[in-house]
Amino acid sequence: MKSFGLQKGEKIGLEKGRRQGEEQKKIEIAKKLLALGISLEDIQKATGLTKKEIENLK
Repeated sequence: MKSFGLQKGEKIGLEKGRRQGEEQKKIEIAKKLLALGISLEDIQKATGLTKKEIENLK
Protein backbone atom coordinates (compact mmCIF):
# COMPACT_ATOMS: atom_id res chain seq x y z
CA MET A 1 0.00 0.00 0.00
CA LYS A 2 1.30 3.43 -0.93
CA SER A 3 1.91 6.01 1.72
CA PHE A 4 -0.35 9.04 1.91
CA GLY A 5 2.52 11.34 0.90
CA LEU A 6 3.27 9.26 -2.19
CA GLN A 7 -0.37 9.17 -3.21
CA LYS A 8 -0.69 12.91 -2.76
CA GLY A 9 2.51 13.50 -4.75
CA GLU A 10 1.27 11.33 -7.59
CA LYS A 11 -2.05 13.16 -7.66
CA ILE A 12 -0.31 16.55 -7.78
CA GLY A 13 2.02 15.32 -10.53
CA LEU A 14 -0.84 13.98 -12.63
CA GLU A 15 -2.79 17.22 -12.26
CA LYS A 16 0.25 19.28 -13.26
CA GLY A 17 0.79 17.10 -16.31
CA ARG A 18 -2.85 17.41 -17.32
CA ARG A 19 -2.73 21.21 -17.06
CA GLN A 20 0.46 21.35 -19.13
CA GLY A 21 -1.13 19.13 -21.77
CA GLU A 22 -4.21 21.34 -21.94
CA GLU A 23 -2.05 24.45 -22.33
CA GLN A 24 -0.03 22.79 -25.10
CA LYS A 25 -3.23 21.87 -26.93
CA LYS A 26 -4.43 25.49 -26.74
CA ILE A 27 -1.14 26.60 -28.28
CA GLU A 28 -1.40 24.05 -31.09
CA ILE A 29 -4.95 25.18 -31.87
CA ALA A 30 -3.92 28.85 -31.81
CA LYS A 31 -1.10 28.16 -34.27
CA LYS A 32 -3.50 26.44 -36.64
CA LEU A 33 -6.02 29.28 -36.37
CA LEU A 34 -3.27 31.84 -37.04
CA ALA A 35 -2.27 29.89 -40.15
CA LEU A 36 -5.89 30.08 -41.32
CA GLY A 37 -5.89 33.85 -40.89
CA ILE A 38 -8.31 33.94 -37.98
CA SER A 39 -8.27 37.21 -36.00
CA LEU A 40 -6.42 37.44 -32.69
CA GLU A 41 -9.67 38.32 -30.95
CA ASP A 42 -11.39 35.18 -32.23
CA ILE A 43 -8.37 33.04 -31.31
CA GLN A 44 -8.47 34.51 -27.80
CA LYS A 45 -12.14 33.59 -27.51
CA ALA A 46 -11.57 30.07 -28.83
CA THR A 47 -8.49 29.20 -26.78
CA GLY A 48 -8.50 31.42 -23.71
CA LEU A 49 -4.94 32.51 -24.46
CA THR A 50 -3.97 36.14 -24.04
CA LYS A 51 -3.24 38.43 -26.98
CA LYS A 52 0.43 38.49 -26.01
CA GLU A 53 0.61 34.68 -25.81
CA ILE A 54 -0.87 34.44 -29.31
CA GLU A 55 1.37 37.16 -30.73
CA ASN A 56 4.41 35.28 -29.38
CA LEU A 57 3.40 32.29 -31.53
CA LYS A 58 3.85 34.23 -34.77
